[in-house]
Amino acid sequence: MAQSPNENPLLSYWRAEDSITKTPLSNGKYVNEEFPFQPDYKAFRKWKNEVNPYLAEKKTSTWKVPVQTPVFDFNTTEDYCVWLGHCTFLIQLDGIRLITDPVFNAATIFYPRKSVLPYNIKELPSIDFILLSHDHRDHCDFSSLRSIKSKNPDVMVLTGLKMESLLKGTFKKDKIVCAGWNQQYMDSPLSIIYTSARHWSKRGFWDFNDRLWGGFVINSKNKSIYFSGDTGYGSHFKKIGERVSIDYALMGIGAYQPEWFMESNHISPTNAIQAFDEMNAKYMVPMHYGCFDLSNESMEDPIRVYRNVKANHPKKDRLLIPQLAENIFLMHP
Repeated sequence: MAQSPNENPLLSYWRAEDSITKTPLSNGKYVNEEFPFQPDYKAFRKWKNEVNPYLAEKKTSTWKVPVQTPVFDFNTTEDYCVWLGHCTFLIQLDGIRLITDPVFNAATIFYPRKSVLPYNIKELPSIDFILLSHDHRDHCDFSSLRSIKSKNPDVMVLTGLKMESLLKGTFKKDKIVCAGWNQQYMDSPLSIIYTSARHWSKRGFWDFNDRLWGGFVINSKNKSIYFSGDTGYGSHFKKIGERVSIDYALMGIGAYQPEWFMESNHISPTNAIQAFDEMNAKYMVPMHYGCFDLSNESMEDPIRVYRNVKANHPKKDRLLIPQLAENIFLMHP
């Protein structure tokens, strides 16, 4: 069964044939048909009862994500894409500013922030659009959203279907645009498309997959950026690459161990690079590591594995490793 998104004049389908597929539902819940996922509490208990081979390193490591100094000056008319940690990027394209999955502090009391926020929130420039991939707390944080809204009362939120139920207390209804997979929010000044992902959604006890999750493709006159959000490995990467030429693929690499349990949630560093190859993107930018301790591996492990794979990759110069506060657009040769 598939669901048509609510009628909204800002929305259209990426391609005509996408309107046939629409967004899949199963028993009233959103689902990735290639990899249907249901919570398995036996598997969860098995994971929690396993011996963690990274435990000793996690207890002794002092590694932190490095910060670019001096920090980037946002007062420029040039395009930029600056990593603020985890999955938060501040992006300027053709004079339009966007921020992805803004989380400026702890995700929850159980998941404190491990990397610094390289800027005081008050130092951030005005923002036109917030791109929210899904409802998980390390991607959708109310206090961070309120901080942005207080400084930018007219900011628009672009997100997935049914997310308005979470956001209506913070943003006015006409400032929230919820899309299905393969829907385009607008044609100008930027083209922004909501893309499918292998993941799931849940905020409380009874709302599993009630709200849609996904990623984004952002197109300006001169650049195209893919922001994966949270996703496991799947055929959607290749399909996106067949539809649009991606310049920069912002891809998660962390919270992936043990892979037998985490593969439905997050992609490993090795598979993320494989997905980058299948998308035929020009550059890859790793994210979703070094900020929150969400799984078995140590904080440094994802970028260490990424570096090892990068060392023998034929496009190793295109596998970027930005520091916090570094302009990614200035890193490539």
